[in-house]
Amino acid sequence: MHLSYEHRLIERFQHGDHKAMELLVDHYIDGLLRFVMRIVGSREDAEDVVQDALIKSFERAYQFRGTPSSFGAWLYAIARSTALDRRRQLRFPFAQMTLIDDISSPAEPHSSLHALLWSAFERLSEDDQTVLILCDADEMSHADAGIILERSPAAVSSQLYRARRRLRDEMARVKEVTPWIA
Repeated sequence: MHLSYEHRLIERFQHGDHKAMELLVDHYIDGLLRFVMRIVGSREDAEDVVQDALIKSFERAYQFRGTPSSFGAWLYAIARSTALDRRRQLRFPFAQMTLIDDISSPAEPHSSLHALLWSAFERLSEDDQTVLILCDADEMSHADAGIILERSPAAVSSQLYRARRRLRDEMARVKEVTPWIA
């Protein structure tokens, strides 16, 4: 979506234009669903969370003060907050995140890798999990991830480095304790 067109849509959105909101949602919906699904664990729950997040964004449209390039990050931040609230409320375990998203079939040859990755991933802090999802799985820039996480791009880069190192260390620990996984 061209930035000037998106900027006009955002202005219309801020004034309550439902059609502009619909066009913006169409642009961001797939990425939001993938992102939230990794947090809550299922497509059905992700759809509910994204719907709640979009309602919140529509209600808070007047609060958006950024540029068109930060609008997506603002939506992701609302979706992240809503998803984490839902997860805490329902006490969902963190959704299984596969860093090998492109594998569509068959997953069997990678099942032990997935099990090892998942076991290690679920041991990470919520912040580490989120930065890995944003930057590695969703391939978001450090600047955009920083807007969502309310950190500078340099802080995101540093956190991502530490999260990757902790994930690697956790994978080694899991492999030691459960050698049948890998």
